[in-house]
Parts: sequence; structure tokens; C-alpha cells
Amino acid sequence: MVFNLLTFLSVYLVVGEIVIVVFAVIYRSKQKEVAVFTMALLFKILCTFGYYIVAISGPADAGTYYVFASTRTDPVSITSLFQTSTGFIKAVAAFFYPLVSFFDNSYLMLFIPFSLLGFAGSLLFFKTLQTVAPANRKIELYAVSFFLPNMVFWTSNLGKDSLMYLGIALVMFGFLAKPKPPKNIIAICLGGLLVFAVRPHIFLFMLFGFLLGLFMEKRPFSFRSVFLFLMMFATFLLTQQTILNLVGIRVQSEDEQQASVNSYYKAGVSAVETSSKNLNIGGSATGSAHKFNIVYFPYYLVTFLASPFIWQARKPIQFVSALETIIYQLMILYLCIHWKDVVKISFIRYKYSWLLYLIVASIIVGASQTNFGLIVRQRCMVLPVIFLLFTGLRRQLLETKKKKPHKQKADLYSAFNKKAVPNAQT
Repeated sequence: MVFNLLTFLSVYLVVGEIVIVVFAVIYRSKQKEVAVFTMALLFKILCTFGYYIVAISGPADAGTYYVFASTRTDPVSITSLFQTSTGFIKAVAAFFYPLVSFFDNSYLMLFIPFSLLGFAGSLLFFKTLQTVAPANRKIELYAVSFFLPNMVFWTSNLGKDSLMYLGIALVMFGFLAKPKPPKNIIAICLGGLLVFAVRPHIFLFMLFGFLLGLFMEKRPFSFRSVFLFLMMFATFLLTQQTILNLVGIRVQSEDEQQASVNSYYKAGVSAVETSSKNLNIGGSATGSAHKFNIVYFPYYLVTFLASPFIWQARKPIQFVSALETIIYQLMILYLCIHWKDVVKISFIRYKYSWLLYLIVASIIVGASQTNFGLIVRQRCMVLPVIFLLFTGLRRQLLETKKKKPHKQKADLYSAFNKKAVPNAQT
């Protein structure tokens, strides 16, 4: 066990440092930043090994993916990656398995590529936040990018969340970090494909948020915005039927020719309520299945973003999660208190699109999830948006505070001039 652990630490540390060096060279990171990246890498390694301990202690999806990869006899083809959800993760695990198959503990070593992809997502998210964060708030920037346990632990797993986080980070990086073309297009497309492959319904929520958010943006129409809207709308039309089928939202065969929005809505509600009922089992169950109703949208939103609360924790791990969730509860409360300033933020591109994605995804997933374990784990799909808005709000408030003294001085100066200069008519 000790030898396997040392092997794991050595391989992960070497490959991880190579990733850091490449990132630092490309973006000309300062020495202090590289030191923080290394500390973040060590924390990531610790969380990855912790996730492995949890995985071998009981039933886990990671074990299913490992068994599939280790028992597969035929070589992995590129076409096998053109799947979604569990099938895609199994194909990725089988693709990486030959790289670790010669180690004594290949199960532990298979965590490394998935965890490193999650770490790459953190580096990209850090670069994205740099474009909106206040210059004098580096500690906050490092904390939300690399050291929040929920984000680091769940994105270290041999499974969906590490790749999902990388996909979302790539999309945010492409839209917000302003990389030069065609890097931005490549990042957005690659990230979108990852999100679609891992969780197709989240890709649908993201498309919906962007389509509606583009209408709410208070900016003149340009070729770029029109082109983006048309591309998003075309993608929505091409993928929505496939995505609905993948997540089990189907209308009756006799109604397919005359399928209406209402019929798909009813099928969607049925799928959400079925998921809510089926997942409400075990020691992590919330205790009650949800009946989907528009009146309860705020409840679903709070359930997904802010639970478990301290009084809901029944296990040590739930108590630890509840303590960490206080951080997110305070962030959300801070955003709600300063909602007028959130609306005024002008340096977050497609701000309303991200906000709508956050709300729509949180409501639907919150309604369908009735298990604290899944809620805490899948929250990494929307937490980056909360961090983005929180960081942007901090900068907005700081800039507003800086402008106030100048405005007050200008008002005093103009008032003084009015008193000092006599009226021309007298």
C-alpha cells in the first residue's frame, strides 16, 4: 500500500508540474502564482487519494468505470467516444487504461488522468476569473479557483464530474477570458462537446440560457452577437430532440406527428418527478420526493444551491458538507443583497446568459435530486457561475466606491462655483 501511494504521488506530481509549467509559460504566470498552483496541485492530489479511499470503501461509479476499462478486450476506437453520459465515461476510462495498466494498483492510477483534467479546468477557471476579479483580491481568486473542498474533491474523481467541470471551464474561458481567435472558438466548441457528452441535459440548459440571455443584453446588435445567436439557435434545433430522448423525455408515439410544447412539458415533468422519487432512498435521502410545480421553483433553487443545512446533516460527511455550504450560502446572500449592483456589472460578457443558466439548471436539477450526496456532488456544474458573479460583484462595488469621492468632489466644486460666481442678471 505504501509503495502504491508513493508511486501515485510521484507520477501525479511530475505530470501535474508539467501541466503547470506549460500553463505558466503560455500565460506568463509570475513566480508567486506558480507557487500557488503547486500548492493547489498538492491539495488536488490529497483530495484525489481521499476520493479513491471513499471509492474502495463501498459501491461507487468509479469502480464500475474501472471494471469496464480493465476487462475490455477489444482496442478502444475513436468512434467509441461518440457516446453520452455513462457510455462516454466508460469509453474515456478504457482510453486511458493502457497508460496505467502496468502499475500494481491500476485502479488508483486511473484516477490520475481524470483528476488532472479537473485540475486543468481549475487553471482555466483561474485565468477566466482574472479578467473580472479586482486586482487587490488575489487571495479570494486563489481560494475560489483552487481550494474550496467541494470543487476540488468532487472534480478529482474517476467519473463524470472532473470532465464536466473541464467542459464548463472551457466554455467560460472561451467566452470570458478573451483568447484570440481561433482559440476562443476551439475552447467553446470543445467545452460544449464535453458538457454534451457527460450530461446532455446541462448542455440544453446552457443553450437555453444563452439564447434567452442574448435578448436581455443591453448592447447594440453586431455581426458577432447575431452570428452567436444564430449558431446557438441552430445548435438548439439540431440537438434538442436527441437530448430529450437521451434523458428519457418522450411523447407517446401516436402524438409524435402533432407533438406540442405542452406534451413535451408534461413528459419532462414526469421524468423529473420519477427521478425525484427514485433517488429519495438511502441514508443521504432528503426525506421527501418533489412534486414539480412552478410555485416551488424558489424551493428547488435553494435546495440545490444551499443544502444541506446544518440541521439536515445526519452523517459526519454530511455535516462537513453543510459547514462548507455555509460559504456558498453567504455568497448567494451577498449576491441577493446587492442584486442592483449585479445588474450593473458591465465587464462580465453575456452576464444574463450565465445567470439564466445558473437559475434554470439549479431549478430543474434541484427538483429532480432528492439525495444530499448527489446534490453536493453535482453542484460543481453551477458553482463556477456563482464564483464568477461574486467576483464580478466585488469588483463592481470597489469601482463604485472609488468613483464616489471623485463625484462628491465634483459636486462640491460645482456648488462652490455657483456661489462664487454672481448672477449675470443682478
